[in-house]
Amino acid sequence: MVTDADKKGIAQQFLAGLRSRDWSLLRSIMTEDIVWSLPGTSLISGEASGVDAVIARAQRIVSYGLTFTLNTLPAQMVDATLACSLLAGVLKPKVFLGR
Repeated sequence: MVTDADKKGIAQQFLAGLRSRDWSLLRSIMTEDIVWSLPGTSLISGEASGVDAVIARAQRIVSYGLTFTLNTLPAQMVDATLACSLLAGVLKPKVFLGR
């Protein structure tokens, strides 16, 4: 069973990979069936399905020069679902990793 501490550790690794542009690190913590869903209608909104699509989205996001911070993990997280908040100025998209 994946604990909340495990999920927080994965979220921290994901954000560290974004900050350092370490695509190998991101690949190492994802499964092939990953889905990253961001609400809204911007260029980064919608679902990115699969490791390559998630990496492509991450590369696009960091190309904008945004900063990333782990806020909180919602209590309703279950199984391998991991949620974290990215802070980017006024943007606060939610990230959902895995299913």
